[in-house]
Amino acid sequence: MKNEKTFLLHITKFDTLTTLKQKIFPLSLNANSIKFICQGNFLLNNSILLSNRDFKELFSQLSRSITRVSFNSSRLFELKTIKIECALPYLPETVTEMDFSRSSLGLKKGQELANIFESLSDSIIKINLSLNNLGKKPSWELMTCFEALANKKCKSIKLCNNHLYLQKENLKSLFNIFSDSVESFDLSYNDFGRQNDGEELLAHLFSGLKPSVRKLKLSGNFIECWPRERLKILHRLPPTITTLDFSGSPAFYTLDIEQLCSFLSSIPKTVRRIKLQYNSLFEEKTIDERVKLFKALTPWCNLLDLHGDQEDDIASACVPMRQLAQLYQLPRELEDRILSYLFKTKKTSEATSLINAKFNTMTNFNSLEEQVSLFSLGPN
Repeated sequence: MKNEKTFLLHITKFDTLTTLKQKIFPLSLNANSIKFICQGNFLLNNSILLSNRDFKELFSQLSRSITRVSFNSSRLFELKTIKIECALPYLPETVTEMDFSRSSLGLKKGQELANIFESLSDSIIKINLSLNNLGKKPSWELMTCFEALANKKCKSIKLCNNHLYLQKENLKSLFNIFSDSVESFDLSYNDFGRQNDGEELLAHLFSGLKPSVRKLKLSGNFIECWPRERLKILHRLPPTITTLDFSGSPAFYTLDIEQLCSFLSSIPKTVRRIKLQYNSLFEEKTIDERVKLFKALTPWCNLLDLHGDQEDDIASACVPMRQLAQLYQLPRELEDRILSYLFKTKKTSEATSLINAKFNTMTNFNSLEEQVSLFSLGPN
């Protein structure tokens, strides 16, 4: 969330409703996000003074500026004396995002999970269920809780790092449960690419996605490392998917140019945006290696989002210059020199204006040396 201001509410075994109210007011008035932190040995014996009624009142009195509520790593759902789902309906109607990541939901039975999701307001459009080992649950239990979630109007659902590969052929029916309101799934780090039957897993997944899904994140699944033959499964991606996100995938750093291009060429043309942010594609490479890689990515330059790491940002900023260079049909040697200069000096903001301003003058010179001199690029 952009411009997020999060208020951290630490809950201890000594807290009462009164002390929690004192903690929240007035510090949380300017916050648009609140995170409940409840950790400690007291959780093991459920020695907590708070009750379900206390949480109901606390939630009902939260500031209307709150749009996001996080239970990330809070362990509140491990308490046997408290049922947080009883209080969830009392959250302000302004709350549109819930974060249940790493909250031990995987320890709950299917119907218990369903009760939690059913208690959520219809105003919730984003939900994070990452790091809960949901894939290790029996498929019928997972279907039960997904059916409850499908009754909501969620647009974005995160299911990162949940061992979903264990669901195998059930992936189709599981994802087919979700409603037509879902536009985005984050399925990062579910080990699809490390399985011998990885293509079959993706086939089941792709066939289960509803036409409403426009964005799919598959970071950290090591699919990009597959040989060309296995990558053909990407052609079975639903044509409604227009954004593929592989940001923050550690394997990209190790790929050579041939493998990277093989991966990109396997992505169907119905995909209009490929996110490769924070993959360090251009980090720790020589200037010549960066130029070579950048030119290899040219066929996909209008689709790629490389922003993130410093060198990748520079490469992304070079795209308009590259397009102008091709439009003006600059000599290949000059184009390489310009790219080398930009990667070396990081003066990408000057690149497009430089070419536009000097193109007409540059055409009056025949030699590469004269052209390079005009651009003031210095020695190669």
